[in-house]
Amino acid sequence: MNKEPLAARPTGTGTIPYCDQIIIAMLLVIIIAVPLFFDIHIHSVFDLSKITILYILTFSILATWSIKTMITRESKFTAKFEDIHVLQLLQQPLMLPVLASLFITGFATVFSINPFLSLAGTYKRYDGLLSTIVYISLFCAIIRFIDKKRLNSLCNIIILTASLASIYGVLQHFGFDLYKWSTSFGFGIRVSATFGHPAFFSTFIIMVTPLILIKIFSNSVFRYSTVLYMGILTLLIVAFYYTKTRASFLGLLISNIFFFSLIGKNNLLANKTKTIVTITIITGISIFFNISDRTSVVGRFIDDVEPAISALDSKDTSLFTEDSYKDIGIAGKLKGTMFLRAFQYMSGIKIIQDYPILGIGPETLGMIYPQYLSKVYRETGEHRAFKNQNRIHNDFLDIAVSRGLTGLGIYLWFIFAYARMVWKGCRKADTPDKILIIGLCASCIAYFIQNQFSFGHVPILTLFWFLIAMSVVASRTGYSLPHEIPVRARTCPTASFRRADGENPETHKPESTRWIGRLNVRTCGKNIFCSFIVCLMALFTTLSLFRYKADLYFEHGRRSLNKNELREAILSYETAVKYNPLTLNYRNVLNGIYLKMAESCVNKESKEITKDLPGIYSSKQTSAWFTKAINGAKQVRKLYPGDYHSAFTLGQAYHILDRITNEDMSKEAIKYYIKATTLHPFKFELRNKLARLYTEKGQYQNAINELKEAINISPANHAPCLNLANVFIDDGKRYEEAEAVLLKFTERNPDKKIIDIYRLLCFVYAKTTKWEKVLDQSMNIIQIDRKNLEAHKYATMANFKLERYDDTRKLCNDILELAEHTNNTYNQYAKEILELLSKKQMF
Repeated sequence: MNKEPLAARPTGTGTIPYCDQIIIAMLLVIIIAVPLFFDIHIHSVFDLSKITILYILTFSILATWSIKTMITRESKFTAKFEDIHVLQLLQQPLMLPVLASLFITGFATVFSINPFLSLAGTYKRYDGLLSTIVYISLFCAIIRFIDKKRLNSLCNIIILTASLASIYGVLQHFGFDLYKWSTSFGFGIRVSATFGHPAFFSTFIIMVTPLILIKIFSNSVFRYSTVLYMGILTLLIVAFYYTKTRASFLGLLISNIFFFSLIGKNNLLANKTKTIVTITIITGISIFFNISDRTSVVGRFIDDVEPAISALDSKDTSLFTEDSYKDIGIAGKLKGTMFLRAFQYMSGIKIIQDYPILGIGPETLGMIYPQYLSKVYRETGEHRAFKNQNRIHNDFLDIAVSRGLTGLGIYLWFIFAYARMVWKGCRKADTPDKILIIGLCASCIAYFIQNQFSFGHVPILTLFWFLIAMSVVASRTGYSLPHEIPVRARTCPTASFRRADGENPETHKPESTRWIGRLNVRTCGKNIFCSFIVCLMALFTTLSLFRYKADLYFEHGRRSLNKNELREAILSYETAVKYNPLTLNYRNVLNGIYLKMAESCVNKESKEITKDLPGIYSSKQTSAWFTKAINGAKQVRKLYPGDYHSAFTLGQAYHILDRITNEDMSKEAIKYYIKATTLHPFKFELRNKLARLYTEKGQYQNAINELKEAINISPANHAPCLNLANVFIDDGKRYEEAEAVLLKFTERNPDKKIIDIYRLLCFVYAKTTKWEKVLDQSMNIIQIDRKNLEAHKYATMANFKLERYDDTRKLCNDILELAEHTNNTYNQYAKEILELLSKKQMF
């Protein structure tokens, strides 16, 4: 008892340090592998590959942590020590708001408009409740197993990861890439490196940049390592500007200002050369890449806001072709992504008004976003193109939409707690630790700023939670054991203590027996719980691998379909659904293929497509395709009532069956078509199909209403205009209204030269004997396609009716020359007209 006090630590086996080392090693692998790894053999190249690596390693960390807890031998005092340790973990500066965020996400998932989507996340996003649990588990593992001594190494590994990605990005810019990506990001070459999108790559860079500044300014001496970090800074800034991303530009700017403002004059002036060189690198490269370049970050911003600024100055409404557009405000006069952002925010506010407490649930925005955007468009008179979103590109609004105002309040609490922790940490820290804390905070600020115009992705969110946890480690000054623990318990776990009545507990057998019983119960419960966690992690790992395998088959099916290998494609898609039956995208694609196969059986015009499938035209095979398509779509409707694809598939299936069977399936088809158009008001293809069915059933006014709405949705697309004109013609030969529709399209789209529009105008004018106009429209077609025989026929007809016989004869000879002696209707027509002209000359 009188010996030197021993450190309080649990007694256990020599395996425990190895468990710690394994956990730390897996944490390091996560921060390297998640940003850099991608697999071109799956369909979700940059998303599923990264989330799978993250899940498997995180589940392994939790399993190892549980194993470590099980193999730790407990005594009375080590049990109390573990209780103290758990208490200390809960008393970490950010633990309460982090756990509150987890709980509110769980509640929002339970009451979500689609709980499964909120749990697992949408395809290619994977940001549901399960991912939130994974990120928070990483946070807890870092603050438990990473100490201040390891922060330096962790920063270096993060910088190395960003450097490798940046080298790849620079090579991409100059055309040196092993892969030819199908996605084009425009504006020249916007590089995406290993992240799949320039916005995600640029965000990662701006979050790592303050870590490099930490390395540069942590030591006042100008060393060789300082030169190395300056070179890495140059590489990252160059790669960043090759992404041409505006939101990240703001994040870079504000985070750098924050860092240089708070590290203090003494640190900046300790080595003036180092400070001048660093600032010159950042500002010099920024000026070089932004001056006089319309495809630069600043240039992209100006291009999008210039129309609104001009309209604000001149009050000009000539940007819009409809009178109803005049009162839509400045937001409607923006261009590009600025326009999309403005209307996203308006739609987000409307959703919050309808779901104020817990929101719609994580990852479910894509289900209802088209409907809310449609309301905003109707209120503003806006009718521009639509792009579906599964994120509101603003952190505050996105959280309020997905988790309600309650979730937003917790998020604000988290920000406040983080700021308070950093402020207190800076006050107590010495100069190197202060620079470290400020740099980590600047990294988080960079993420926060860009996230007001974008959203997180797997590698970005992983780095964000790493940085948050590293900030906790850097800011804390250490925790001592509570005073309630007896001194002897803190100094010697194996010491004997006397009870308050003076008796030795070792001689008090009943009390000792009761304590041993409690300890055994505690140990047994702990082992059961940890065993359950290990089994659960093994199950989650297996499910993650199944999901990965499903995507391999899905991509194989897509490639087989492109090669016209239908049997192989269908088998691959079916296997993908088997391994991951709840993925919406897989099922919709497979049901669509079933429907196309059924349609091919009915039309029998697709023999070339289906030649490798024996018995394809049998009635049994046709019935099987229809059954699979309908049953598959109905299953999707049960799982995802807000999905428009499945409703549209059912509408098409019943529409085809209505044509080929004696049963009246039109009511079912119309019901599902209307459901699809309600769920997704911006798909003019849905309204085209519905209008066709209305036309077939003689419901012309309904067809006209749908096609007018389709034109409002996509005024630059000629298909609904043609269909509407044809409906007017079918409905009592309303040629004047058909003409007005076609002419309005040409006025709206003067740059579009559509032969089908001119052809239908020729038909309308021919029916109304407006031969001069027939001649004008036919000549428009000939200017586009000099070998168009139908246009020559209309021109011949018009000239003949206008008694311009020389022009008529010339056009007839042109038809004969173009037809090349082929015995077709145009050839016969030309000969008949020439014969009539010959008779006229005789008389």
